[in-house]
Amino acid sequence: MDGSSDRDPAKGDASRFEDAKRAVHRVDAATAEPPDGTAPGNPDESLLRTVGVSAALGVGGIAVLGVVSLAVGLLGAAAGLAFGTVLVASLALGQYVGFIGLGTAYLRGRGLDWRGIRSYLGLRVPSLREVGVVVGGYLLLIATLLALAAVALRVLPEPASNQGAEVAMDNPELVPALVATMFLVVGPAEEFLFRGVVQNRLRERLSAVPAVAVAGVLFAAVHVISAVGDPAAVGTLVVLLVPAGLVLGAVYEYTGNLVVPWLVHSTHNSVLLTAILVGGPEQGAAVLFAVPGVA
Repeated sequence: MDGSSDRDPAKGDASRFEDAKRAVHRVDAATAEPPDGTAPGNPDESLLRTVGVSAALGVGGIAVLGVVSLAVGLLGAAAGLAFGTVLVASLALGQYVGFIGLGTAYLRGRGLDWRGIRSYLGLRVPSLREVGVVVGGYLLLIATLLALAAVALRVLPEPASNQGAEVAMDNPELVPALVATMFLVVGPAEEFLFRGVVQNRLRERLSAVPAVAVAGVLFAAVHVISAVGDPAAVGTLVVLLVPAGLVLGAVYEYTGNLVVPWLVHSTHNSVLLTAILVGGPEQGAAVLFAVPGVA
């Protein structure tokens, strides 16, 4: 990544998909860019297919993550590796292969080269303005989750906890490694798939608001794999995570830079993990109850 952008900001959202459209032959290279505010991509593709492909990418990523993480966990346990080492290794390899690997394979299959993938995703060093969006996005995420939890938990069951949070509360010495994992693995991998690939795929057919909404719902729904609790508690957690997906999708849509939601996502989870380390398991549990993580 470098500090420059391959896209002309004056072209608006449509320029984000220029390379992808040409790679899959959806528009002729000589055709003018569509007007700002329109949904680029193939207007003849059915909405059902667009949403179906996007959902399949999300579910497929989770499936690959589960298989890879299980395999690494079993191999690590058989080799007698420490629990913390096995945990971080299984999480890292699972997310890299399941999310970044699957997403990259999909984009390569559509004809994008590596430069085209970077342009399509909007991978670049954040500008000073985008750093401000990271800060504002994080504060908006916290405020949204606090407000929703205060209202929703009056009528909904207690939300399920997250497996990663459970591990951190039982093993606080692992928190520094988990914080590093949030910035180096979880944030980039989940945002790569759910914002960079899924949301962008939806944007080829839909306008911004429905694309962000559908991607946000998919993002929240797949977190059932990491939830610990009965079905009602898991349902509450998913409801609380939908707004988190919307905020992350909105900051991506606003900046066109995948690093921005990556940093918002990673910062949020890391602050919650740090609360466990600083305040102890009881205070950490109270914080996580009020503000769910989005790992």
